[in-house]
Amino acid sequence: MPKATHAIGEPDAFLPDSTSDVNDVPRLSRFHDYSDRYVDKNIEWVDPYLEELTELAFDYLGVTSAFELINRKRTTSIDFDNPATRKLCEDNPGVRNWLSTIPTALSLELLTNQDDPPIGTTWSEPTKVLGRNCADGIGVRARESVAGDVLQDEISRVANTNRSPKILSLACGAARAVIQVASRHRQNGIVTDLSLVDTDWQSLGRARELARKEGQQIQVFRRNIVDLEGFQRYHTLNQSSVALMISDLKTLHLPNYGHLPNLDVITPGSYDIVDVLGFFEYLKNVETFPFHYDKVFGNRGELMQAGAPRFLSMAWEMVQPGGVLLIGNMNRSNSRTGQPRKQLGVTLGVIQWPHIQPRDEPEVLDILQSATTLELVDRRTIQSITVHKTITCDTEDDIYNIYEFRKSE
Repeated sequence: MPKATHAIGEPDAFLPDSTSDVNDVPRLSRFHDYSDRYVDKNIEWVDPYLEELTELAFDYLGVTSAFELINRKRTTSIDFDNPATRKLCEDNPGVRNWLSTIPTALSLELLTNQDDPPIGTTWSEPTKVLGRNCADGIGVRARESVAGDVLQDEISRVANTNRSPKILSLACGAARAVIQVASRHRQNGIVTDLSLVDTDWQSLGRARELARKEGQQIQVFRRNIVDLEGFQRYHTLNQSSVALMISDLKTLHLPNYGHLPNLDVITPGSYDIVDVLGFFEYLKNVETFPFHYDKVFGNRGELMQAGAPRFLSMAWEMVQPGGVLLIGNMNRSNSRTGQPRKQLGVTLGVIQWPHIQPRDEPEVLDILQSATTLELVDRRTIQSITVHKTITCDTEDDIYNIYEFRKSE
């Protein structure tokens, strides 16, 4: 998809209809500087070591490129018969324990915040060295930094209108970036209304832990955000369902994360910022698809859930006029060479991170186009698109992009 040549804020030369080409939406790229404080001298051996493991994985899987591993059918979460994965674990004691936490928010804590691990969590030194110096670790930390920049700008913009900014973080995980930015603004007298949504009590518990340390007030919601009934499912819970959730809390030994799940309404069209920074890349490029939720919400069997276009429309519905939807997605290729981005083969073939859908900018915008073509999103409501990019000096690659979709006033 070619890049739009006009700048944000330039009026359209025509009156679009609801399904017009999103390529006509004003679009800019914004590059962010990032210097990683975790990378150390070990990167000199980590880079070639992970490349060696990637070649082992390719031989085992019968592929020649990381691109061939995208959407590969898998019969197990992580295949420890894979010699590359097995060697990674044998060479680095403790790594297998970390692999067992993937893809939860806890697994990302190794990559984003080794200084303040969750209560009761310890990582071996070899595991920490890999987390500090692998390309994905650098990329996830860069994504968090860029997200902080964008959130900072948007909170300031809303505060300048003499309103308290309202933020909705979907599939929030530990929500570190948004909690820390909101806390900094609170210290300057700006109170942010922050709502966090996830299916995982442990993630919400970690977010509560971080919020307490930062002195930031939050609301937490346990919701299945890809349920086709949207974010409304828990509004009609009966008492037995509520009792089941309280039982979940006790089973997970999370008494401090407290009390009854939040059953307040998440109101469509009321949020200045809706962020989905680490989840969109898990969704398939289809409108809907079946998924088993036995391990997420109890024995409910197979349900249809939203694919990427449908989910985008559900998140877009939450944004108020003038607000923004922020979506993160791992890139599949280096934007300058077109080759697989650095260590993509490690992610997909060695670590075997499940469900991930790396996408480049045209693919993400194609999903937005699909949402308008299917009449899930009205093209006329999209004021502008800004693509936030970071090429770090440590990887010389752009691992993640953040897409900022602004809704028309």
